[in-house]
Amino acid sequence: MKQLMNRVLPYIAVLWLSLLSSSVTSETRVSAEPASELLFYPTRSAPAQVIALNKSQIPAEISARLVAMPINVGDKIAKGDILANLDCRQTILTKQLQQAKLAELNNQLAFNKRELQRNIKLARKQTIGEAELDRYKTSVVSTEAQLEAQRAALEIAELNVEYCEIKAPYSGVITKKIANVGELLAIGTPVVELLQTDHLEVSAKIARSDELSFMQARRYVFSSDDKAYPLNKRTLLPFIENNTRSREARFLFTEDASIIGSIGRLVWENPTPHLPAYLLQRRDKQYGIFIADSNVAKFIQIEGAQEGRPVPVSFASASLVIIDGRHGLVDGEQLHIVKKQ
Repeated sequence: MKQLMNRVLPYIAVLWLSLLSSSVTSETRVSAEPASELLFYPTRSAPAQVIALNKSQIPAEISARLVAMPINVGDKIAKGDILANLDCRQTILTKQLQQAKLAELNNQLAFNKRELQRNIKLARKQTIGEAELDRYKTSVVSTEAQLEAQRAALEIAELNVEYCEIKAPYSGVITKKIANVGELLAIGTPVVELLQTDHLEVSAKIARSDELSFMQARRYVFSSDDKAYPLNKRTLLPFIENNTRSREARFLFTEDASIIGSIGRLVWENPTPHLPAYLLQRRDKQYGIFIADSNVAKFIQIEGAQEGRPVPVSFASASLVIIDGRHGLVDGEQLHIVKKQ
């Protein structure tokens, strides 16, 4: 019996090793990593430029001679600062004339009202007729109308006196002197060019294919000359430009601002986690990712995935994503997971 066992045992050992080897080789060797270690948030960008809200040629609002310009190109100007002075002698005289006419009409109205009251008393005594009384009433109404017109004329004259000093409508910097001292300016003649510096915006052109990720982004940055400037989105204009087939977006600086006219890129981060593009596989005309589920290969179809582009995913970050050995896998295949080299 002992001799029989000694003969049989080697065959049993060989058979067991053969079965073990068959069991191991029936499992596909792959490496896998948790999705959390592979996920990233890709960035997108669009051409952008810093623009000023206003760049205006400030005009003369009355016809007068330019007598002084206490500014030079490059000067920083606050809102309300004087940019130029016009010869105001004739304008002041016109104002004084309108004031005198207003005083005369006030006196005339007071006189007409007294005359009307006296004639009302006479009419009660039937000393004068109704027609004559109507003339006094009409005289009062007419003088009141002339007085209203004169008040308006005086207000215009006062405004013209104010226009003798051309003032900055907003804070900015002088970029050009257009008129010269001594020139006789007509109404509307540009005097200086003023560029607003206290209200800057970033204008960016957003491609139609980037609109979804752009609208979902939680952070925007203007990148120019190796510097990044945080932004707040103000608006996305509701129309498509014909020449670029894109939509313009406007942003405000939240901290430091770049220089007006700076050209750079608007950069935003896609809020959806993505996997590297090389992990994408195609099975049965569908794109997806293989994960290891209890040592079984599972094909996760990814809607909208495109070959060569990062893969948006929505499955749990703890899922094991198959790295090496993914190319020949089929859904449901048994796996033997080894550590990635």
